[in-house]
Amino acid sequence: AARAAGHRADVWLQTKIEGCGNSVDPRSPVRRGSCYRDSLAVFYASLTELGVDRVDLTLLHSPPCVPGARWNEGCIGNPAQDLVYPRLCHCSAPEPCEMMRQQWKALEELYAAGRTRAIGVSNFCDACLQCIASTATVAPHVNQFQLHAGMPGADPAGLVSATARGGARVQAYRPLAHGEHSLLRDPTVAAIGRSHGKSAAQVALRWVLQHGHPLVTSSESEGHMRSDLDVFDWSLSQHEMRVLDALDTSQDVPTVMCVL
Repeated sequence: AARAAGHRADVWLQTKIEGCGNSVDPRSPVRRGSCYRDSLAVFYASLTELGVDRVDLTLLHSPPCVPGARWNEGCIGNPAQDLVYPRLCHCSAPEPCEMMRQQWKALEELYAAGRTRAIGVSNFCDACLQCIASTATVAPHVNQFQLHAGMPGADPAGLVSATARGGARVQAYRPLAHGEHSLLRDPTVAAIGRSHGKSAAQVALRWVLQHGHPLVTSSESEGHMRSDLDVFDWSLSQHEMRVLDALDTSQDVPTVMCVL
């Protein structure tokens, strides 16, 4: 896609590096004990696959997890055998903190070399951010985590505030929620949409943007992609924002990767 686009300046490219010890792709693992070297190797493999010599943003996909656990299983370890990773990553514990620092060192070098225009993290809680900040020469530019109306509130688990304290921007993923709690089926969101001649999806996206956060969506439908872009020339009222802030329809949390 990057090669086909032709005009590189018109295409935003971002890539991710898995949390150390947490690889789901055996072809490009980021292995415990080799966090720094493997992070660099995975990044350069991404450049080759994309056919470019730099990207716009590179993220650490998650905090590290107990070896062998998969990120989509919640980084679940065995409480009887592992006190550091009983369920989620305890980012303030010495071993996972050092693993993150090694990965962050790799991202700082890529940033200094001009291979990525910005660097950041994904699914990092406050303790993870503090771990990196303690030795970083470049603070994360972005913290990407799940954020949508209905979680509830505009600062779920205080992670928006924690991210801002570290000087990073929030990038919201899954802004429409998902499953049975999807905002596409929420009657409050739909009613607000009707008053603007917009869809529930557009209202949900506009709520995130109006709070000042960039976001990421995914779709294979060209129609949905075009609809997702139709959120910049209108706005929600202050009352509508307060109503959406107060929604409490989801059990979602910003990150299921670390202890909040």
